[in-house]
Amino acid sequence: PFMIFQLPKWTGAHYTLDNLRASCANPNVVGVKIVTWDTDEFESTARMLHALPHRPRAYTGNDTTFLYNFLDGADGTLLGYNNVALEIVIAMYDAVQSGDFLAAMDLQRRQEPLARILFAEPPMLYRSRYKYAAAHQGRFPNPRMRAPLPDVNDRDAEVIRRALAAADLLVPVPA
Repeated sequence: PFMIFQLPKWTGAHYTLDNLRASCANPNVVGVKIVTWDTDEFESTARMLHALPHRPRAYTGNDTTFLYNFLDGADGTLLGYNNVALEIVIAMYDAVQSGDFLAAMDLQRRQEPLARILFAEPPMLYRSRYKYAAAHQGRFPNPRMRAPLPDVNDRDAEVIRRALAAADLLVPVPA
């Protein structure tokens, strides 16, 4: 089985819908990770995939818009965000699949502050922010980064801890 990554147009490594359809016609292609913040593009790509005879899956790669992608037909996710908020992402997907859109919106509101800080400007720091969040969930022994990546600054650290707590994802970590 093979996956194709559909990257954003601005990367220059973006397939046209026709090229993607041709590649996905191969039954060994089981899914596409669609990375776009254009909801119309996501929906048209997901519809194209679902219309193919072997129905490759449409996975969202959008860490900040996955609720909208679930509503547009995403079959799941391939997100870095799953590393820190998997329980919420799965619950949101399940809520959309069962038609409980109020629950999905509640989960969106619960996780949104965390997604906002993890993907705040500058975007090159998202790895540091992820590790900091994961360390405060007991998933890493410490939040320190190896060079050349910087550690999270004090302001971001406080915002991440508050967002984890608000999302009920903060795990007390011994000092």
